[in-house]
Amino acid sequence: MMLAVIYKPELWRDFFVMVGGGAAALTGLVFVAMSLNLEAVTQDATHRNRAIAVLTGFSLAFILCGVALMGEQNNLTLGIEWLMLSAIGACVHIGGYIQAVTQGGSRRGSIWSGSLLIRHALWHKSWVLFCSSRVMRLDSM
Repeated sequence: MMLAVIYKPELWRDFFVMVGGGAAALTGLVFVAMSLNLEAVTQDATHRNRAIAVLTGFSLAFILCGVALMGEQNNLTLGIEWLMLSAIGACVHIGGYIQAVTQGGSRRGSIWSGSLLIRHALWHKSWVLFCSSRVMRLDSM
């Protein structure tokens, strides 16, 4: 019976560089947009917590890509790092939602968005990819 490693970081390098660069650029654009509308963002609990969640999400996407590009890591280490960072993002987002609701934020829109669910579902799938299917057994011929 032969064992084959599933995760090959050299095949993912360009993807992580592209996504990390995009996340960094979007973080900067959101920061500038918030700076231009600072009064509106700070006065409403929903907008304030949504801004924090968006900045945290883009920053964590950038950090996730940076962690993936670091050398000498196996898939288990990378999966654990991604899981911890995803948990931080989920706590910030859910905590912001709770604060917005308890502080009586605007009723025009909810801070709870489908993008959060999609993002964390994808991160959960990455956890499954990197940790549980770490090594695939191949039948010997």
